[in-house]
Amino acid sequence: MLIQQVLGPITEASRPARYRTHLYWTRKAPDLAASYVKNFTKPGETVLDPFCGSGTTCISADILGRKYIGIEKEQEYIEIAKARIEAEARQGKFNLE
Repeated sequence: MLIQQVLGPITEASRPARYRTHLYWTRKAPDLAASYVKNFTKPGETVLDPFCGSGTTCISADILGRKYIGIEKEQEYIEIAKARIEAEARQGKFNLE
């Protein structure tokens, strides 16, 4: 059974206020993603994020000198991740050191 059948349709009004503020309701703090990237990979290695969401792990990997592969099935979140990766990682907006 699909979650929409159980909970009903997901509409903008039904989303939590946090989602409306951050565009992606489970967005993680950059330093949390960075700590995992730093502790479990070496520069030049590839980070796989199978649930990419808003792209925080991919951004952290890029800034820390890792390659990354982000997988996301929802087109809306793919667009959010792409925009964030282009805007934030390339401009170095996160301080991960």
